[in-house]
Amino acid sequence: MTSVLAALLHDVDLETIKKEFIGTNNKLTDVGTIVQSLNQIGSLPIERLPDNAENFISLLLSISGDVRAVLIKLADRLHRMRTISLLSPDNQAAIALETSNLYAPLAHRLGLYKINSELDELSLHYTDPDSYGLLSAKIQQSLVDNKDFISGFLEPVKAELTRLGLDYTIKNRIKSVSSVYNKIRKQQVTFEEVFDLFAIRIIINSKPENEIADCWKAYSGVTNLYAPEPKRMRDWISRPRPNGYESLHVTVLGPSKRWIEVQIRTTRMDEEAEMGNASHWRYKGQAGAVETDEWLNSIRRILEHPGEVEDAISTGSKSGVSENTIYAFTLKVTLKN
Repeated sequence: MTSVLAALLHDVDLETIKKEFIGTNNKLTDVGTIVQSLNQIGSLPIERLPDNAENFISLLLSISGDVRAVLIKLADRLHRMRTISLLSPDNQAAIALETSNLYAPLAHRLGLYKINSELDELSLHYTDPDSYGLLSAKIQQSLVDNKDFISGFLEPVKAELTRLGLDYTIKNRIKSVSSVYNKIRKQQVTFEEVFDLFAIRIIINSKPENEIADCWKAYSGVTNLYAPEPKRMRDWISRPRPNGYESLHVTVLGPSKRWIEVQIRTTRMDEEAEMGNASHWRYKGQAGAVETDEWLNSIRRILEHPGEVEDAISTGSKSGVSENTIYAFTLKVTLKN
């Protein structure tokens, strides 16, 4: 109830809220606290954002006195992006750029991957509509062109994994338009050179004592069928990444001499990669992820159990946030920390 009230009143003047809605009702005090945090977030000098995105994310997290303020702000931004077509082209581009630089990465850091993906997709649609349209068409065509390729690739893999006695499930995915766009820009490659446009993930239901052996058994089964590219082999099972991420990644030459990435992990590894310490933000090695790790994990737990009482929500720990960082904004000097 508190979160709903704060969301409904987030554009109302704080003094009005205190006078008209809170008054002597102590139960509504949290509403004022959340709205105050939202006002602080809204007062950030967003015009400095392009050069200081990382610092802005840390600052936004540090000034949020209640975890619900961040979630409401993200919900508000998602709604705004979904209705952005009603605005002028100039406003669309400005809001989309701000979303891409601040709110999409923030959602990513919180582990809200579906929201992050939608914000990224909508942002690109309005910041670079020509590229978005071109890549979207190419990806859709690739889906059509590669349907038989993926099916032909998986058929012998399934037969081999079954022969090896493994209990498994297989997922396949295609990169989003924004992911492809970012990869092309960062790596200076063409669309045709994006080798991991498609990826196959083999998830093995394995007992704890058999996890490593079963993953390597699946790896041998795949590489017995298709030649691997040694330079693109990643063993994060024998030596997990510092954030705890565990998986085998290998790129193999499939039918028609085409490359495809295969990821091999157990059910436990997959759950931890998606929901646990090895969140995608930390997996990508972005700076500043550890400082709010404890707080962000508490947010994930809250989102996984929405039926918990509001008191549990408001006590989300923020002890991981550095208290000795000062953010200064001046007319001529960029953000420092």
